[in-house]
Amino acid sequence: AYSEAKPEPKAHAEQFVIETIRVETRKLDVLMTHAGELTVAKIRIARRHLELEELQEKWDQIFLTLRNMGVKNTALDPLLEVFSSHLETLISAAYEDRARLEFVTGELEEGIRSVRLLPLSTIFNMFGLMVRTLSRERDKEVTLQIEGGDISADKRILEEIKDPLMHILRNAIDHGIETPAERLTKGKPAVGTISL
Repeated sequence: AYSEAKPEPKAHAEQFVIETIRVETRKLDVLMTHAGELTVAKIRIARRHLELEELQEKWDQIFLTLRNMGVKNTALDPLLEVFSSHLETLISAAYEDRARLEFVTGELEEGIRSVRLLPLSTIFNMFGLMVRTLSRERDKEVTLQIEGGDISADKRILEEIKDPLMHILRNAIDHGIETPAERLTKGKPAVGTISL
């Protein structure tokens, strides 16, 4: 008898998974603005919730006053009870909605902030070439030691500190590190070290 061989399923079927995507920072800024608007809405909802609680306190006072005045067992009683029950349910639901909105808004803001974080190595790594080039041009021997490149900071902060750090490194090479001959006459190693 003829039997067609069936292909065996792969034990480790490869899946196409995209691990990272590039996102324009402008889009993240827009998302952060929307998250800020959610925060404003969250505060307003918290205020409305407090107003509902104040309304319930006033209603309880009115209800108690009516009872103390002898208004009992009237045709209004079922309506008053329904109103009280509905107000309690509304306040409870408002509290749950408020708590959920606070949680989601916080998570969203934190998520957007964390997406904007980049390791300091993003800019630190470009300094090695700059230091080598400048030290060659100035006939100096310099080693750049970098620590903390894994520390994360917001993209804007990295953009703002890049130029000042480049200026500091240039000054360190120009004014802080001597030529190898000068360093040796001063009892220093020929190679100067800049630690960042």
